[in-house]
Amino acid sequence: MNGVLSTRHLSLDIHALASALAIDEDNVIDSFRDGRVASRFTEHWAEEMFGVCKYSDTNHPHSDAFILLPDNSTFEVAIRCLTFSGIKFQASRHQGAGRTCSTTHVKNSIRSVDRWIVFDMRSFPKVTASMLRVALLEEWIDQGHLTIAGLTAKKFDWLTLPESAAQLQMAV
Repeated sequence: MNGVLSTRHLSLDIHALASALAIDEDNVIDSFRDGRVASRFTEHWAEEMFGVCKYSDTNHPHSDAFILLPDNSTFEVAIRCLTFSGIKFQASRHQGAGRTCSTTHVKNSIRSVDRWIVFDMRSFPKVTASMLRVALLEEWIDQGHLTIAGLTAKKFDWLTLPESAAQLQMAV
């Protein structure tokens, strides 16, 4: 099952960003390839790219944004950054030194929303954003690909290849 529902692309003007931020272009690239910096912007980009509504409370539990459905119910969305270091899906309270995390924590984090949007920051200023099904992430856990350590960038690329491309790659 390919659980990538939608993929969108964004290309930013490095020169304009460097000028606006009053830093050189290399610093812009280095800064935005760091998920801790980029995450502040990805919520805004998700609004434009996927039509999600960002929560005004940055400490909203579990979810970063929502999609308002026709019946006025909401579809919860979490947003993460893929960097050269990889990606993690557990809640931030389970990441970092001195914090504990288990597979149950990762599963609960994944299931706390309806969809995940992953922003690939590795080619910044070109950014690719993919909306993923929760079922896809659960499948990755069950298959042992997604662990408490997260996913490497290379494994994320391989797992999100269209099914026909993945089969072709395995045949070569």
